[in-house]
Amino acid sequence: MASDSQPSRSSTEYERAMVSHTTILILSALLIGMVLGRVVDAQMATIAYPLGMLGLVAYLGLGHAARYRRERADESERRRDVRRTESRLVRHVRATQSESIRPHRTPSEPPVSTPQFMPVMRSK
Repeated sequence: MASDSQPSRSSTEYERAMVSHTTILILSALLIGMVLGRVVDAQMATIAYPLGMLGLVAYLGLGHAARYRRERADESERRRDVRRTESRLVRHVRATQSESIRPHRTPSEPPVSTPQFMPVMRSK
């Protein structure tokens, strides 16, 4: 069931994560800081320290993945822009070539006979 309050997303836009990679970094630093500051007991430290380190690795991995995704999206957009520009240029060149193939009338030549310029006979 879609809500009217949610904005529509394009096919290239990614859904936002519930927890950002920056939040993971902050929580990981908090866990490591609690272990190093001896705020937690030894039993809890055996769990908190590896989880903090795992969070740091996850932060680095997610940051790398986000950068890779962004670079691919930028590259895709650049390719699309190049294709669009090339097709416009080709259309322009074709139009210009087809105009140059047609013979041009000089001002001294009479106009081509069309219904507008056909001689009219007057009736008596």
